[in-house]
Amino acid sequence: MSQYGPQVDMAAPGKDMVAACGDGTDICTSTGTSDATALASAAAALIWSKHPDWTNNQVLKVMLNTIAAPNDGGKRNDYIGYGAIRPLRALKTPGDPGPADVRPIDDLKEAVTASPSGDLPSSTPSSAPPAPAPAPQASTDEGGNTGLWIGLGIGAAVLIGAAVAVSALRSRRG
Repeated sequence: MSQYGPQVDMAAPGKDMVAACGDGTDICTSTGTSDATALASAAAALIWSKHPDWTNNQVLKVMLNTIAAPNDGGKRNDYIGYGAIRPLRALKTPGDPGPADVRPIDDLKEAVTASPSGDLPSSTPSSAPPAPAPAPQASTDEGGNTGLWIGLGIGAAVLIGAAVAVSALRSRRG
């Protein structure tokens, strides 16, 4: 595991990932969060492509509904968070996506909104850093995030294509 701790919410494969390298004729392996992040975001994009009217909260809820939970018996742990992603299960049996405006993980606090003068509200201690802004909601307007989803879909297709190419190369060598 390259990352662990209370900030981990879910896990994805990221060890010994196969990819093209060099001039495109060589195959290399890599390990790390970049590979895991690509797979997790591709899983989210696949879910969103099947349910384009869902918000990011609903996609996250479905990913949480269908993860492989920690096998230590706990609800979450610092190594895989709430569990490992399972994209096929999320697509086939997503479960209840929940309300559109409710974040399914309560680890992010509401953003502190500044007053028009730019001062923080008096109930917030001045030494506390402002909380992160909530994640943006998916746009339901026509063409709102179309470019983003097309890019994510192309990225997922490239990952799948690379996996198929590697498999074909290995079968030819054997």
